[in-house]
Amino acid sequence: MKQVVLLGTAPSSMMLAPYQNDEWEIWGCSPGTASAPRIDRRYEVHRWEPKQEWFSPAYVQLLKDFKG
Repeated sequence: MKQVVLLGTAPSSMMLAPYQNDEWEIWGCSPGTASAPRIDRRYEVHRWEPKQEWFSPAYVQLLKDFKG
């Protein structure tokens, strides 16, 4: 059974996730996790507001293209 990391974007802890350990799945949310070394699943918890800066065209494309 795999364990799950729910990855947020706090700068003080984002890089502490066990990215190199395949026994953990890394689930990322929000555009701030786009630079994480590994994301196995991606989810978005924010209300859909495409005019807000965090819903940039690049982020929306990232969500569309994600294969996790």
